[in-house]
Amino acid sequence: MDRWMGSIARSFVGVCAVLVAACGGTQGGDTLTGPGGGPARWAVPLLGEGGIQVGDRVMLCRHQVVPSPDPNWADGAMDQYVGKIATVQTFSGADPNGFQCARVDLDSGQFCWRVATLVKVRPVGPGDVVVITRHDPINGDANWTPAMDPFVGRIARVTEHVGRDPQGADVVHVDVDSSAHVWRVRNLVKLDAAAGEPPVGAWVLLTHHNAVGGQENWTPQMDRYVLAQTQVASAGGTDQQGELGVRVQADSGQFFWRSNAVVRIGGQPLPAPGTGPVVGPGAPPGGPQRYAVTLADEGSTSVGDRVLLGRHHVTGGGDPNWTPEMDPFVGRIGTISNFSGRDPNGFMCARLDIDAGRFCWRVRALVRLAPTVGPGDNVILTRHDQMGGGDNWTPEMDPFVGMVARVQAIVGPDPNGQPVVRVDVDGGQYAWRVRNVVRVQPASGDPAPGSFVILTRHVRVSGDDNWTPEMAPHLLQMTRVTGSAGADPTGETGIRVEVDAGRFFWRAMSAVQVRALGGAV
Repeated sequence: MDRWMGSIARSFVGVCAVLVAACGGTQGGDTLTGPGGGPARWAVPLLGEGGIQVGDRVMLCRHQVVPSPDPNWADGAMDQYVGKIATVQTFSGADPNGFQCARVDLDSGQFCWRVATLVKVRPVGPGDVVVITRHDPINGDANWTPAMDPFVGRIARVTEHVGRDPQGADVVHVDVDSSAHVWRVRNLVKLDAAAGEPPVGAWVLLTHHNAVGGQENWTPQMDRYVLAQTQVASAGGTDQQGELGVRVQADSGQFFWRSNAVVRIGGQPLPAPGTGPVVGPGAPPGGPQRYAVTLADEGSTSVGDRVLLGRHHVTGGGDPNWTPEMDPFVGRIGTISNFSGRDPNGFMCARLDIDAGRFCWRVRALVRLAPTVGPGDNVILTRHDQMGGGDNWTPEMDPFVGMVARVQAIVGPDPNGQPVVRVDVDGGQYAWRVRNVVRVQPASGDPAPGSFVILTRHVRVSGDDNWTPEMAPHLLQMTRVTGSAGADPTGETGIRVEVDAGRFFWRAMSAVQVRALGGAV
């Protein structure tokens, strides 16, 4: 009955919207005004350890690293719950940094959620201002329709209480959808009035813009940041509708976020994610970092491991056990399906899913992927494979394949259920699957002649990447260094390598050194 009435209401509202537009007017509820008639600024307090009880409904937030530098966060696993609402089931003492842990129903009590970074869902009534979040199922029923999706993450004002839905949840009408839908109180986050513009460094929750003068000033690329938490990077001036705005760190300042759509939250902000050139631990101040990876060892790999496929090499002469049909798989990531003994040269063979187990891939020419990555880690970006019905890929990501980048944030699962990260080299624009990035470690000095490296794409130094498209076929190939190449016009040192017969200048900072375990490659 609830959904049937909602359908009739939506049809009626749609007709009214056409009539209003034809008359040159605007729909009600487009803007929210605060005391004094102007656009309101909003805030929500964090709980603190004494303000929560078992049974409370809370919005789950990313842990803030204050005062301890350890956020006690499971990257790639907890991120999918950020911005969602859950019920506190129990408390489990303090984490290693002294923060009180709450256990919630949404993850079946798996993770420690710091009480100090939770937002309590408070009772709401007519006139209250709220953030709309997606309904969670009650007895398997979320009381949800696809028509409600566009309103998730919007700020709205409650207009009336309309009783309970079929699952017994309190429901209300709000203004931003002209009361077309019923919204569960248990999935609304109540806001408080806040004074003034959020200053630089303030920690905020991003919400979807509402229309002002019929204009939202919104692009679909901003959808991915709705209900994300981030810091204000700078003031953003005003848009064409005269709305004040800010730039934020989550999107590296790419988009204009209206000040009345960012919600101030209490507590201290997280440190800013790394931006600019990739500089790792131990690097000269402002200088590029050298990187290394470790080859897989015959005793350390197992079925199910994710590995980067490298070209077989021979040291001291012999047979590489290689066919040109294997070339297209070099630099791709696959999963070990089984082991098939040793090849004629005594090297252990792994069979992989990526070629349906057709070829023998020498274990000692594979790079084993780290199971997780987190903010601050340096990684090589590789192309996504098909998983869960899609590859979540756009051609605009192609130029970044093979680059070394720094992870800025874990941003939860993609539409195919795969954990994804944002990185610095693309300004945080794209979502890169964790299963398709290779974590790299710091290395000292330029790779020496005779050593093995994996070739990665040059990043820009002083605006110049010293790159030609003819180098692209050699990306992510494992090869031997044949000698030094001096320095390029930007002052970056370089090497010559075997795979292109020394034709190209490869920057030393972009040649990831390979550390072999247990002998030669």
